Amino acid sequence: MPYRLIAEELPEPRPTPFAKRTPKYLILLLPVFLFLISYPLSLYFSLRCASSQFLRGNFSTSQTCASFSLALSRPLPTISPYVVVYRQLAQSLFLANQFASSALPYLQSFLGRGPASSADITNVTFSLSRLSDSLAFLQASLQPLPRLAPLLTRVNTARTLAQKISPLVNSLPDLLSLHGKSTILLLLQDPTELRPTGGFLSHIALLTLDSGRLTNVQIYDTAATDSQLRGQISPPSDLARVIGESNWYLRDANWDPDFPSSADRALWFVTKELSLTPDRVVGVHLATLAELLSITGSIRLSELNLTLTRANFLSQYLAHPDFLSAFYQRFFDELRELNTSQLSQAAGQIISALESRQIFISSTIWSGGVAPPNCRSTLPCLSHYFYPVASNVGVNKANVSTQATAQLSVQLNPARADFAYQLDLSNTSSQTNWPAGHYKNYLRLYLPPQSLPDAVLLNGQPASAYYVTAEHGLVVLGVLVDVAPVSTVKVNVRWHQPLVLSSRFHYQLDIPNQPGQSSYPVTVTLIYPKTWFASTATTPTLASQGTLQYNQTLSRQLRFDIDFATNVN
Repeated sequence: MPYRLIAEELPEPRPTPFAKRTPKYLILLLPVFLFLISYPLSLYFSLRCASSQFLRGNFSTSQTCASFSLALSRPLPTISPYVVVYRQLAQSLFLANQFASSALPYLQSFLGRGPASSADITNVTFSLSRLSDSLAFLQASLQPLPRLAPLLTRVNTARTLAQKISPLVNSLPDLLSLHGKSTILLLLQDPTELRPTGGFLSHIALLTLDSGRLTNVQIYDTAATDSQLRGQISPPSDLARVIGESNWYLRDANWDPDFPSSADRALWFVTKELSLTPDRVVGVHLATLAELLSITGSIRLSELNLTLTRANFLSQYLAHPDFLSAFYQRFFDELRELNTSQLSQAAGQIISALESRQIFISSTIWSGGVAPPNCRSTLPCLSHYFYPVASNVGVNKANVSTQATAQLSVQLNPARADFAYQLDLSNTSSQTNWPAGHYKNYLRLYLPPQSLPDAVLLNGQPASAYYVTAEHGLVVLGVLVDVAPVSTVKVNVRWHQPLVLSSRFHYQLDIPNQPGQSSYPVTVTLIYPKTWFASTATTPTLASQGTLQYNQTLSRQLRFDIDFATNVN
């Protein structure tokens, strides 16, 4: 009670002038504070939305986010190069969605998911041209910003891809037979038994296209088609030597790593065995199709009581190798059921496979030819092309348990280039019975012209036999390497090439990856006189006077470009 009386006697507290003004300041500052937080967050998340939705194939959502990003960026004053980059990146994503949206109906029509596509591809080519120009501007804006170097790398890749896609887009009417009817020969190769263009040619598919639509798919086992061949066809001498057959069949038609040559040979066999002549050849291997299961989802083969997923595909195949014909037919059926998002993801994955040389298409920029590229400089050019090609001739699936590492050393001197290549092949399987066993690899090295072999060693001992021939304007060295289970064989090859060099020249080294071959580490070391000056846009892993070393993974074609000035003190 006393406390209550005391409280009642206390005067009412009077608000101070500061207390009266505080709510007004807070009310005025709160919108500014919220704007300062929400505006950059909106810029970031709208751009991230555009990027992530594009990669998922949700082009409508991605384009909405890209449009919102552009609208948000317009009020920003161009006082920073980062603002320019942001605005141009949003513009590029907007144009990428326009291109994808204009090209998608052709894929939907191809799979019978929409009306027949128009033969007029003007919108597709125009949107791709605008996208390429936008990426070029973005590329230039990123050059002086070292903090954004990873983004610059991705933009460079995207622009290069846009330039490569351009001739493919221009060829859409022909590729999809928008004006008529055509047949595509699809070489279905098995990389668990590696061969030069992707794997053993166990099956083929004949795809019938009519006015841009896929109207029929027929799967053939090459063992069955080869039984229709009449007469005797002599195989190439090295093929006959390593497989011990006197006759050549469709199943071995892809013996030449130059895909245009193997495609022509496969066409010849199909014409003789099936009495029809396809119009185009596409090469793909089983591992690439298995990767697409992450998009199509699992495939059920009810007749074999099997459910195939990306995760279990290899193990199921090794346990049930006879399911391929049923799988291929069911796979093409599943492709027809893809929704828009899945179809765009599949298209992106196929383009990636084309870029990494896992799919070849005859008569296109992705034709898979074996040929040194043109000089990439205005200086006099010294071009070295080195292509290691493996062929499993052991009639097994030993490539599943094979691992490789490689080292290539190139020593340049004024009058001569010396090369040393080491390949370590390990067979990790302990099984001796099929599908495992010895890995019998007929290894062919495609070397620069005028190369002269000096030594071929297997585990430090001279090879009992090796063969030197010429193909596609290159020197070819072939040697049979037998890797027993749970063992490793070191292959060492040395050769040299005479040179005549200018005082200033551009050196380029190209090392293609083999389709179907699992990626493996490669160390490339370039040695040159210490009096020479070298400049390169590709940062080496190690560099010292007279030496550049690059540690790479051979998962796609490797390119090295160095400019040299000789006799610099």
